[in-house]
Amino acid sequence: MDLEPIFQKLYPQGSIGPGDGKYKGQCAVLAEKLVQIPQLGDPIWHKTAVIKTNGIMAADLNLRFKPGDVVVTSENKKYGHVLTINFVTYIENSDQAVSFRATESNFRLPLRVDHTRTLNANSPFIIGVIRGKFLFNV
Repeated sequence: MDLEPIFQKLYPQGSIGPGDGKYKGQCAVLAEKLVQIPQLGDPIWHKTAVIKTNGIMAADLNLRFKPGDVVVTSENKKYGHVLTINFVTYIENSDQAVSFRATESNFRLPLRVDHTRTLNANSPFIIGVIRGKFLFNV
């Protein structure tokens, strides 16, 4: 399943991410507008705590990423980073991922949405994922 066309319709490439005030364009706000998940907060320790109680830690995931997963990474040491998977490339005849493509805000493009970055599924920066309900029709 490729969610990028749906995500692009909702938040076009290069557009300013959703949110208000100091949260406008922030990574977690975009993910929270795409997938129903608990509020992730600002600091990385809070995001990690939410993953521990409501998600799957990377060590327990066994590379089983799915489109729509909200991923928390440690790419920013103070705040972490949040992205939503829009496409997964799997190992042949397997449910384990090789890589995935991200829909994210405020990473490569400050405060702006990007749908093009590809991450290795075994990146050491991945803290874990939350699987929520889509906030749009698939």
